[in-house]
Amino acid sequence: MRNLIAILLSALVLSCGGGSATIGTTYNDPEGAYAIQVDPTWEIQVGAVAQGVEVWFLGPAEGDFRPNLNVLTQAAPGMSLADYTTASVANAPSLIADFKVVSESQIQASGGSLEVLEYTGSAQGRQLHFLAVFGVRSDRAIVATLTTGAATFATWRTTVEPYLRTLRLT
Repeated sequence: MRNLIAILLSALVLSCGGGSATIGTTYNDPEGAYAIQVDPTWEIQVGAVAQGVEVWFLGPAEGDFRPNLNVLTQAAPGMSLADYTTASVANAPSLIADFKVVSESQIQASGGSLEVLEYTGSAQGRQLHFLAVFGVRSDRAIVATLTTGAATFATWRTTVEPYLRTLRLT
């Protein structure tokens, strides 16, 4: 699975459930695959930064790093959410140094179940902390991931997790 490659690559490039209440600005995928609410103060960037990552949102700079939320779409033919999760976790250590799952759970959202996966790892000497919310629908996986520095994850999680949980597969 190349899904975590794109997530990691987007985090590196950027380094220089599912509630229905509106908590931010809604971003609707131009292809109609998903919608997600995001903090209106975060800067939106559209355009491929890594395979499958077409949009990302940048938070305020913390030194030479900007916390970010990116959304990845990926073909997942014949895969269930459990299949996709298993493959992603199994493949991650080859992509992220010191990869470690911190927690894994599921939430119910409009349109079905979403996986919530918190994990840590390092890249280019930087300790990173991730929180991903993802689902599979119509042979396509949609993954929304918060990427932060390890030291600031707890603060950003409190702020950004409610947005991640608004992910709606359409």
